[in-house]
Amino acid sequence: MKIFFYKAKVDERELFKSLSNFLPESNGKYWDVGASHPRENSVTYPFYLRGWNGVTIEPISRYVKMHKIIRRRDKKFCGVISPEKSEVLFYYIPTQYSTTSLKRNQDLIDQGFRPRKSINIKSLNPIDCFEEVTPNYPSLLKVDIEGSDFFLVGQLDLSLFTPRVIIIEGLTQSKEIQDLLSQFGYQLSNQLNTQGSIFVHRSWNK
Repeated sequence: MKIFFYKAKVDERELFKSLSNFLPESNGKYWDVGASHPRENSVTYPFYLRGWNGVTIEPISRYVKMHKIIRRRDKKFCGVISPEKSEVLFYYIPTQYSTTSLKRNQDLIDQGFRPRKSINIKSLNPIDCFEEVTPNYPSLLKVDIEGSDFFLVGQLDLSLFTPRVIIIEGLTQSKEIQDLLSQFGYQLSNQLNTQGSIFVHRSWNK
């Protein structure tokens, strides 16, 4: 099947080629946190076209509705991963840079972005969104949540939920994330034009 690519923050063809070195299977599962548009700028959409399916987590309802139409095999959650019991404050910017991080929101304002509004978004429990998986199974976690990446990774039980490949996207990268992932056997494999990083479990990063 021919894979179609859409304009993205990184070169999708090169990224998909790089990921396919570790994820060559025609079937597998992904968890896309901060899924945004179901096709444009999507790391997981080429895998969907290949035959994969998975879980998409996205706080903006407009995008979730589009996912329901375009990516029917996926399970969709509308909300954000958070320890809060019900809702969390979300800073909505009419771009793909909306965030729950007050610091990240201020950084974006300093860069010239203007939040349209602040709204309360449903809080999701990680237990409801993730399941036990090992690197032996073709599996991918993509995280792009604008300043809250380290928080999300810290919420996961990576001793049980151990996808083969983890992609951390975003404009800010933290050595803390790399150190945390290394404790669970992940090695930094590649940089995505300074926009993010690919981590591969050491059992596959050969």
